[in-house]
Amino acid sequence: MHKVASLLVENLPTFYPCDFSRLEEWRVVFVYDGDTFLVSRKGISKTIRLAYIDTAETRRDSDQRIESINSVNDIYAHQFRYGDLAKDFAFRTLLNKKVRIKTIDIDRYDRSIAEVYLLDQTLFQIELVRHGLASVYYRYLAISYDPLRVLLVVNEYLAKTNLEGFWSSPQSVVLPDMFRRLKRVHQKLDDNGILAFNILSDRILLDLSNQDISHVEAQRRMNSLISDT
Repeated sequence: MHKVASLLVENLPTFYPCDFSRLEEWRVVFVYDGDTFLVSRKGISKTIRLAYIDTAETRRDSDQRIESINSVNDIYAHQFRYGDLAKDFAFRTLLNKKVRIKTIDIDRYDRSIAEVYLLDQTLFQIELVRHGLASVYYRYLAISYDPLRVLLVVNEYLAKTNLEGFWSSPQSVVLPDMFRRLKRVHQKLDDNGILAFNILSDRILLDLSNQDISHVEAQRRMNSLISDT
């Protein structure tokens, strides 16, 4: 499977839309995190949220209590480390650079959900996934078209297999969407409740690390734990 995936990536062209030359060109003026940034064009600014992918979370001032309690929690440490690395990658690659934007949708926060292309026609989402700095957001992948889906899924498979970036420590990997749900549970609990919850969640990830269960089963058990709390 790994060889087939590698051959697919090598033989598929760098994906870009047929209407690339007609996409509007914007300048990135601020980077919020790995998958969200501010762009400007002709005096107009808008916030972009990258389509199809999710980068790890970064620390938030509003969550100081639970982040302090979890200061030695590997799940939190891993999430924030790769959240910071994804933000740094976006900062170095995009800030003050021009990009081309293909808007897919507008979300409830009034952000433009978009494909973002560098001027060499590289899709920025692919670069994040390839380096293990983003996971594919499968919940929203259906709105993309087939060649792009193949590139995203295959590049994520190779990053996982090669233990790139975010995937380097299986015992600490909680997908960003799951991590946000985990934090919402922590916000409802007192300090002792958080510590008790973490014992159960750590047991799931230990089973995953020991290869006693699959990623799919680990996510199912984590979903169940969060839903029951």
